Amino acid sequence: MNKIYFFLSIIFVSCSNPSEKTEKYTQEEILSLNLDSTMTIKINNENIKVIHLKEFLKKSTFNLGDLISSIKTIPLETTNESLISEIEYILVTQSYIYIQDAFQGSSILVFDNNGKFIKRIIRGQAPENLFKVNNFVFDNKKEELIVYNTPYLSFYSPEGDFKRKARVPLSAYSFGLTKNGYVFHAVNGNDNRHFTSNKNNQILITDTLFKLKSTGFPNWLSKENFRHGKSSYFNNVNDSMLISFNYNDTIFQYNNDYKISAKYVLDFDKHKLPADLLKGNYSTLLSELESNNYYFFMGEFVENGTHEFFRLSNHYHKYFTNIYRDKNTGKMYGGTNIAIDRAFYPNINYTYSSYENSFVSYISNDDYIKLLTNKYLSVEMTNKLKSLKADDNPSIILYELKKFD
Repeated sequence: MNKIYFFLSIIFVSCSNPSEKTEKYTQEEILSLNLDSTMTIKINNENIKVIHLKEFLKKSTFNLGDLISSIKTIPLETTNESLISEIEYILVTQSYIYIQDAFQGSSILVFDNNGKFIKRIIRGQAPENLFKVNNFVFDNKKEELIVYNTPYLSFYSPEGDFKRKARVPLSAYSFGLTKNGYVFHAVNGNDNRHFTSNKNNQILITDTLFKLKSTGFPNWLSKENFRHGKSSYFNNVNDSMLISFNYNDTIFQYNNDYKISAKYVLDFDKHKLPADLLKGNYSTLLSELESNNYYFFMGEFVENGTHEFFRLSNHYHKYFTNIYRDKNTGKMYGGTNIAIDRAFYPNINYTYSSYENSFVSYISNDDYIKLLTNKYLSVEMTNKLKSLKADDNPSIILYELKKFD
């Protein structure tokens, strides 16, 4: 089995033939958007909260183990059919675990909540197969796995059995599920030229039939020179959705009313990335990031029921800063280096997503697993972890944090 790394899929969309740009969608599909009745999103800034980060803008170490209140570990069954390649995303629901990996370009594996392998949804040409996975969500009300399988939304049962698919009459990088439909982060410019005046807007809010209800957030990056991939992140907790972007210091909130408010703005003090750099070309931006002590936000944000996690980037020092924030008290802990006692806690890899009050990560089966004690695991689970082989599938971990006083 390949060694597992975390990475963000880079998605490129291009059209070399100008005539293809206008013929990508049928007239019927364009009419279904009902573009004439689309509202423009007006961002509400009245209740925005500033998150001051000055104390974290330096190299530092924090003990994540001291912040953890509990961990649940779920070893994933290893069979010839379930071997996991590089992990791209993890989604945990009440009954199932979904893993997107890099097998044959991209696949989605389904495990039950005990880690037993159910099936793999593979890449292919059949209707039930995947073509180009942008992202996926789980609809708890309808009990459906929904995959943005460009240019379709593909719908599956919780066990991964194909049900149907619907062609999406717009181009986007990713999508989020709302109470009344979907929010898409759009590909700007020619791929959505059928939007006419709204073609450069990034956020597109639709109903369940893709009728466009509201649109906004004009692209602030140079369209010709910035080739960015998973550029926005949709974080759903209860009936609220938080939206974050690459190179944008503001985190926005959507509350199922086709309107958006600014919730947080990240304050980088004197280390803020100058906005003018985003209007130039990408090579110049990279050069400036490597030559100056700028901190910036790439939209890597995860929220659970009690806490928030976000990660800052710094190319000058070549490190990331991981920060955890208590939603109730506003208290934060974080740093560039994570200290953790592996005799008691597994190593925390990247925080992929959340489930209820837990953050979701994984552990690979290195020798340190044998150091785990009974601090949070049963004897049965400890013995099960000790029996794992180095090339077995990783184990999912769900960890909860203490209240930050």
